[in-house]
This record gives sequence, structure tokens and C-alpha cells, in this order.
Amino acid sequence: MTAADLEPIVERCVSGDERAWEELVDATADDIYRMAVSFTRRRPEAEDLTQEVFLKLWQNLDRYERGSSFRAWAFRIARNLFVDAYRR
Repeated sequence: MTAADLEPIVERCVSGDERAWEELVDATADDIYRMAVSFTRRRPEAEDLTQEVFLKLWQNLDRYERGSSFRAWAFRIARNLFVDAYRR
């Protein structure tokens, strides 16, 4: 799914459409999980971090700047979370 395809889904999420959130998670979860695995090298930890990323995305969805790349925003949040986890 391209970045342009995600924008309408993000807009529906922001307006409270729970099905849109499921679509957004489905569209991005594999990429974020692969990123977590490459960072941690441990699948169980990567699974936990992936869930944390989506919780963080959900909690901060109102801060996403419309018109920018949702995927880039999500990956930046994921990377920051992974770095924080590494520091712990």
C-alpha cells in the first residue's frame, strides 16, 4: 500500500472509525515488525515492541500532521521507541 493510499485511512481513523484503524494496522504492521526484529534480533521482544508502537501511534494520532507521510511518522515513532527500549 502506498503512502497516498494510507491518507484516506488515516483521516477515517482521526474521525473515530475503528475499522479504519484495523486497516491501518494491517497495512503497516509487517513493516514495523520487521524493523523491530532487525533492531532487537529477538522475535518475542520485537512482538512486544510492535504492540507498543501501535499503542503509541493510537495515543498520538491527533498529533499526526495531515499531508505528511504517515508511514514516515510511524517509523520515526517506532525507531524512537526501539532506541528507548535499547537504553533500558
